[in-house]
Amino acid sequence: MLQLWPDKDIQVHKAKAGRVPLLILQPRHPKKDAPGVLWIHGGGFMDREKLLEFLKEGEEILWEGKAEPIRILDDTNASSFWKKLIISAAVTVLAIALYWYFSVRNGVEVSSFIIGFFAVCGLISPVRFWTDARRVRKQKYIATDRRLIVQSDTMLDVPYSFIHEAVFKRDADGHGTLLCGKDAVKKDPAKWRVASILCNINEIDSKDPCRNFVFYAVEDPEKLLEVLKEKLPVLKQ
Repeated sequence: MLQLWPDKDIQVHKAKAGRVPLLILQPRHPKKDAPGVLWIHGGGFMDREKLLEFLKEGEEILWEGKAEPIRILDDTNASSFWKKLIISAAVTVLAIALYWYFSVRNGVEVSSFIIGFFAVCGLISPVRFWTDARRVRKQKYIATDRRLIVQSDTMLDVPYSFIHEAVFKRDADGHGTLLCGKDAVKKDPAKWRVASILCNINEIDSKDPCRNFVFYAVEDPEKLLEVLKEKLPVLKQ
């Protein structure tokens, strides 16, 4: 917490209670028996505590990792980015041109707000390459004795017993990725990054509950593969 402006009558002390940061603001000349305010701000679990809270009783963590350093426009994703950028630009220009034409034709004043709206919509698809890369860097991958877990803003998991297809592949940039589920194993490498963010268990399909679950660009994949030899016998390389 930051003071927005200095106050000569208030003194600030920063402290800690265990790992909980404290900010104490008090008058420089306090009065006897003056009232006080205790403000407890719930910022949520720290990452490690969030993971431990998510584990089941007796569940053991066998491996933890994250995505290795990645470039936003690497060899694998660059062509897909430029393709989306060109398509988005073309659609945006066409939409603005049609709006302008029909506005002038019908004697309606051209709105700069609507033109700006079309322009912003056209940028959304290309900008996702930057936001997706940032989200991947924040993800953590965990293999326990019972399941695989992707930890980000939420916790996504899949028990080993649900995984009937799995493969470990490398893309054009050498990043090793674990793909689980019949949808995931067929994906083009340019879609692996976003798949790791959107991975989910499709519980509606009882024949194949795990369709798409991805550990993208795994750092130190050898240790992960060693752990999965016994836990995930269907894994192929």
